[in-house]
Amino acid sequence: MPIGELVEAVKRKDPSHQPEEQFTYIDIAGVNGQMGLITDAKTLVGSEAPSRARQIINTNDVIISTVRPYLRATALVPAQYDNQICSTGFCVLRAKGGIGFGFLYALSRLQWFTDQLNARARGASYPAVTDADIFNLSVPRQKERDALKRFDRKILDLFVLQNKRRGVAARIDNLFETLLHRAFTGDLTAKWREAHMKELLKELEEQTRSLDKTH
Repeated sequence: MPIGELVEAVKRKDPSHQPEEQFTYIDIAGVNGQMGLITDAKTLVGSEAPSRARQIINTNDVIISTVRPYLRATALVPAQYDNQICSTGFCVLRAKGGIGFGFLYALSRLQWFTDQLNARARGASYPAVTDADIFNLSVPRQKERDALKRFDRKILDLFVLQNKRRGVAARIDNLFETLLHRAFTGDLTAKWREAHMKELLKELEEQTRSLDKTH
């Protein structure tokens, strides 16, 4: 069945009509294609709104860049960006009845999906597809709503684990940089190591265990 039969229409608005009102804007550069995440968003007022800032996004929408599809700039919208604005350079997939967003997001991350968009892209230096290209793309029919709900929960659980893993990795990196700094400044003396070694080892063990739990 075509993707278009799995999604609902998305509303648009022009933020410039409320020049003093703040909003969060997500453009294509704000999506990390390798990670499949929104990694950057801009806080603007209506008077600063770009001409492409028109599409209203909701929690669990799937946004797919229609330009340079080989970059795989797709993401699942987290709750913090609910009712905010994204660029018209995205095709927004809003699962009907709020069920099946996990399936749509997983599809968008497949190499098969990227290959399908690349095959339909037009333009040499700035290849792009249209929303219609994506809506007309045929995908396996999903009839079991309960199965879709379970898969949605699995996708959300996966994001929770990924966030924990990134947090643990960041703390380990920070601990290593602290030790390195002390080593080069001469603070990492034998006396300092004796005083703090148990504390450092305990911290490293706890972070390592937390990291292992995310696999």
